[in-house]
Amino acid sequence: MTRSGSRGSVLVLGLVMMLLLFSLTGSLLALAAARCRAIARESRRAQALALAESAVAVTQARLAAGQLSSSISGTLATGRYSAQVTRTGDGRAMVRAVGEPRALVGGAGIVVIETTLALRGGHWRISAWREVQP
Repeated sequence: MTRSGSRGSVLVLGLVMMLLLFSLTGSLLALAAARCRAIARESRRAQALALAESAVAVTQARLAAGQLSSSISGTLATGRYSAQVTRTGDGRAMVRAVGEPRALVGGAGIVVIETTLALRGGHWRISAWREVQP
């Protein structure tokens, strides 16, 4: 092989290596961006769940104080909550609570929970809890 042929093959090999390096870097950046989006989505969901649980706690407090209407709503620093309350007459209350975080960028984030509160020992306690699709 001549000296100029050797230089040509080194150049081609160098270009192939750079192409592989750029491809790997691009793949890692795409993976990191996807992971960041997943973390943000999970954070919004956790905030929404906390807000919905706040609605249940407010409902429990208002039931204990005898000040409850059929619906409640409120705003916290992280978002809004609301609840629809149905008294069943047998010492129970059915609650459908919704938590909606302030930053809804990217879609999903609203959480809805359905809870049954039962009057036991003078206190309203959660006897059933489930998350439902909004």
